[in-house]
Amino acid sequence: MIEPKKDELMRAPDVADLDPYNQRGKPKHEAAKELLEDSKEEKVAKERLKPKQPYRIVVLGSRLSGGLDLGSTIYDYLLSAGAKDPSTRSARDVDAAESAFFGVVDLDTSTKDELSVPTGVVLLPEMRQYSPSREGMTIPSYESGFADMIRKLCEENDVPLFEIHEMLQTPEAVTEKTEEILKEFNLI
Repeated sequence: MIEPKKDELMRAPDVADLDPYNQRGKPKHEAAKELLEDSKEEKVAKERLKPKQPYRIVVLGSRLSGGLDLGSTIYDYLLSAGAKDPSTRSARDVDAAESAFFGVVDLDTSTKDELSVPTGVVLLPEMRQYSPSREGMTIPSYESGFADMIRKLCEENDVPLFEIHEMLQTPEAVTEKTEEILKEFNLI
């Protein structure tokens, strides 16, 4: 190890001079930065949730809008493309959207270690909402504020969102959208 620099005033040695990485050609300011504590922004970025599964897609939409068909078609495409351990979760109930997003059964009883973010989220034009007596009703995703909530959730967690504004009524429409989605998420 090289001797730290000293001048006539006997100042403290330069932190970068004591850094062994600096001997490998790193600039002093980079070497010193590695020894300092992370800033508040850097700590927040490190605390962000990461995907635990590289191929986990969340599909939010009612059965009539094509949510279940789209989820199973995406899964089949990923499997046939050789994706290791693909996962799609289709949620048609508004109340299940956040749990599906974070990959847990119940968001209230889950610990932070159990949470993960998906590779991508697909939002269809209609969802279901249920009363406490389990009576269901259809709500439009883009006119009810639900889409805004999902956009914010995706933005905060740096997850790509694919929005579909029309109902997927035919198998051809589902297949076409599946290919668009997987290209958008860089999975094919």
